[in-house]
Amino acid sequence: MIELAKSFQPSKPNLRTPEAAPPLSPDTLSIAQQKTVQSALQFVVSMGICPYLLPGIGLPLQYRSEFGVLVCSVVLCDLPLVRARRLYITCMSLLEVSRHSSLGSLFFTQHLGDLMAGLCQLGYCPTKVKADQGTNESLRTMTEGERDQCQEALRGLLDRLYQPLVIRELLILQGGPRQGPRPSGAAASLQRAPAPSWLRHLCGQLLSERLMRPNGVQAVVRGILEDAGAGVTGGREAEAAASNWKKCDAIARVLASCPQQSISMEMYYRKVCPQILDLLHIQNSLTARQFQRVATETFLKMGRDQPQLSETYLILPMLKPLLHCTTAEAEKRPIPGETLISEPVLSQCVEDIVKVFVVGNDPTDAILNYSRQIILAIFSLYCFARQNASNIRSPCQDILLWFLEKSDRESAVSALSELSGMDSSLPSLPQYSLIKPGSEGGAMIIVREDQSDDDDDVLYERVTGEQWRLQCLVDLLSINPHTGLAADFFLYCLKRLTPIAAGEKEPDLSSSPEDSLLDLERKLTLRYQSQEKLLQLLQVLSVLCERVSNSIFTDVKQIVEFVLMTLERACTGLATSEGGIVASQTLSMAMGLIAAMLGVVELTSTDFGHLKTLIPVLEKVMQSHPEPVIQELASDLRITIATHCIAVLSRDIPEHILPILLAQYESAVSSKGKAAAPETRMKVGEALMRCTRTLGDMVLRHKDVLIHSFLRGCRDPDSSIRASSLSNLGELCKQLQFSLGPVLHEVTSCLSAVVHTDPEAQVRRAAIHVIVLLLRGLNKMATEVLRDVLLDLYRLLKFVVQCEKDSVSVLHAQLGLEELDSIMRTFLFPTQKLEKKIVVLPSDI
Repeated sequence: MIELAKSFQPSKPNLRTPEAAPPLSPDTLSIAQQKTVQSALQFVVSMGICPYLLPGIGLPLQYRSEFGVLVCSVVLCDLPLVRARRLYITCMSLLEVSRHSSLGSLFFTQHLGDLMAGLCQLGYCPTKVKADQGTNESLRTMTEGERDQCQEALRGLLDRLYQPLVIRELLILQGGPRQGPRPSGAAASLQRAPAPSWLRHLCGQLLSERLMRPNGVQAVVRGILEDAGAGVTGGREAEAAASNWKKCDAIARVLASCPQQSISMEMYYRKVCPQILDLLHIQNSLTARQFQRVATETFLKMGRDQPQLSETYLILPMLKPLLHCTTAEAEKRPIPGETLISEPVLSQCVEDIVKVFVVGNDPTDAILNYSRQIILAIFSLYCFARQNASNIRSPCQDILLWFLEKSDRESAVSALSELSGMDSSLPSLPQYSLIKPGSEGGAMIIVREDQSDDDDDVLYERVTGEQWRLQCLVDLLSINPHTGLAADFFLYCLKRLTPIAAGEKEPDLSSSPEDSLLDLERKLTLRYQSQEKLLQLLQVLSVLCERVSNSIFTDVKQIVEFVLMTLERACTGLATSEGGIVASQTLSMAMGLIAAMLGVVELTSTDFGHLKTLIPVLEKVMQSHPEPVIQELASDLRITIATHCIAVLSRDIPEHILPILLAQYESAVSSKGKAAAPETRMKVGEALMRCTRTLGDMVLRHKDVLIHSFLRGCRDPDSSIRASSLSNLGELCKQLQFSLGPVLHEVTSCLSAVVHTDPEAQVRRAAIHVIVLLLRGLNKMATEVLRDVLLDLYRLLKFVVQCEKDSVSVLHAQLGLEELDSIMRTFLFPTQKLEKKIVVLPSDI
């Protein structure tokens, strides 16, 4: 047994059990004791502080509960000596109690505002006031030493407590909105008095001091927002407070305004702006959104109020890493391998730009100007992130898209020219820099190793890098094709290519015997740069045509500009006797593009304002191009544009356009005056037909003059004019439908006469086609609208089928009979529908 006892080794005790917990300090209070202490403190404050506060100082006791109304009615404080001494003794006693750690936490969480109100009244309330207020009698009982003691106690109290809590209580003392429920019953008529001016000034001064201290901005923001539920605990209340943007905007307006106690505006910006930038870097998921919102709004508000100071203390410090790297002097090359921008600094800089510029979305001139200074560096980071798994890809893309969208179109196109490498006026990353992946998924910029420019690997890397940058640029433009920026950039490149294609002479860069070595070197450099820019321009055009050609043009204006440049380049080639099959095919393609657009796209009067610019160039092509096909195509396109323009104008101002067209049409078909060419007269008729289609139901107002003009045109000596008039008549009858009744017999008589008597087969075809259009347009309504002439039309069509020798006319007549057969079958044998009809019979049945 002795040996067994010696060999016994007990296990180590578990220190995590309640029995093994360290003992509490002797002054630790239990929950029951805490409730007792809180009740005692509440009693002392209610009886010793609140009844003796002047009106407007602190939250009145009667506004807190029904018990507060009772206390105010019981406590008597008529004697000034009693008022001041009781308040002084209570405040000093509570200050002694609050110095104990266990009791202080219980007291300050509930009664800090009451203690601050009492100390403010004792230490700062003026002794010389108007006689009717009686404050001086109350404060004469206090000595200057006691007042100084209260002031020092207040200052010490504010310095050692949690600053957001202090700021919140100061805002309440300053006279914010009513806190707590209003009393009921007889006390409901009481109104809370406003805070006195000296108290508002004192609270403003104390708040300004809190703000100007280190981390004062964050304390102010927390003091206001934590009351909304976005405090340390967070939870559902924090999520609800995250959407309270109005409160964040109000805080931003307060921070952007320089307090009166500040020495100068510049001194205020110098102390506050770094703290505002620090708000952008808060990582707490519960409060980050609100803090960033406050920082962004304050940043933008300061930029609008004080542009120069905000550039010095906000924009430049935020963009310092990128600006320092892009503006580094080439002569002072760092040591190879040295880090220019570390990964945390670069990631933080890019994220701050997104939070302020993109999310804030207030593109002022200063913001756009500085964004333009770093746009090449951001694009280099974007191209790097596209090749690697990096967390800066999306932020860089957002910055680029935001800048291109918010800049005016000329600046955006110029920036694209810089990004593509065609121009080099903006600052960019130095040649010796190298972007490398970071250890945290970001990127860092270092100094590359020394390499020879003649090395094949270096040249290959440079060429592939330029090609990759172009692909990234085109992909960036493809993200938002509806903006039309890709088309504008494409047109910009074509404009730069036009002088080169036209063979314009460049400055003479050839060498001469009188040139020095420096002159020869300069000319060679300029020549190489010119050739490099030309190759870069051609490469950009090639990539644009290959990657985004199917969606590059988004509106009529861009298409017109593209065709206009193509036509002008063709005219330039004709003037220099250059051109060939490719040039003719290019012209045909450009004019075919306009013709297809006129037939498919519904154009407005603004679009035709752009199309009018093509008419002089088309006329020049028609007169100078050697090929008859191109001449005829240009002539037809010119007439088509003019005809469509008239149709669109007739929709907007028909009362002005139709009389002019009808007058010209009347003169064309009458025997008075000089006869116009048949083609011109037909184009006038075509314009009238397009006007009829464009007007739609509004054509009813002008039906009489239109019908009479077309009927008279059916008697014109020229067969083409007669056919044109009949086509217009068919289109008009199709639009009129039920309104055709008064002139129905005139129209059918004219058609019958033309079919029986006209010697030209083309005219007879047009008359039969009018009948077919009439039947198709009316469809089921034909039996009602044409009931008086339906039999005559049937006999006329049968006559054509049996007696007409022209096969096309017979085909048209057969189509008309099929339409009529379908209409009559539907009328005689309607589709059976399982429905019942309720008919209200007359009262006399």
